[in-house]
Amino acid sequence: MTHLTLKKRMFRLSTIFLLLLIVSLSACLSPQKNTEDQTSTTEYRITKNIVIPLFHNTTLEPLLEKELTRIFKETFFSQGWQIHNKHTDIEKILTGKITAFSVTPTALNLTGGARAYQIKILMDILLQGDKEGVILKTKLEGISDYTARPNAVADRAAKNRAIREAAREMAERATAFLEMPLRPTP
Repeated sequence: MTHLTLKKRMFRLSTIFLLLLIVSLSACLSPQKNTEDQTSTTEYRITKNIVIPLFHNTTLEPLLEKELTRIFKETFFSQGWQIHNKHTDIEKILTGKITAFSVTPTALNLTGGARAYQIKILMDILLQGDKEGVILKTKLEGISDYTARPNAVADRAAKNRAIREAAREMAERATAFLEMPLRPTP
């Protein structure tokens, strides 16, 4: 009987030791509060004002320019930019030209009809400032997939969703491009 009691005591002691070890290690590895001077880590902020006029559409896809312009404005606004309708001296102007729009089948069903499509949108953007001149000139590409639907309304809704996804991808990339020069240099 004393033999079992000794085993239980050893088990309890080893369990307690292991528990204390885990607690002490977790305390050491947990996030620590930064005690450095807080003024050295202040965030670099600059007012970001921009004018985004209606993009120019050179493709045959109807209303593509309105949808892309709306999504670019929403994305820039969500990233902290202030969107203005009229240009003054303090805003930069972001103009865009949609140069290509394609819908390519990517998967076929058993009868040879398209089951899935890939949308590709190509666009040239130009950011200008009054004093700086041309700040950024680049090409953007947005790609998104969608599955074909049996009726025309559902198929068009899926295609519109894919257009929005591709446009949002391009807008997020454009905001990343434009914010790079705004970050402070170390």
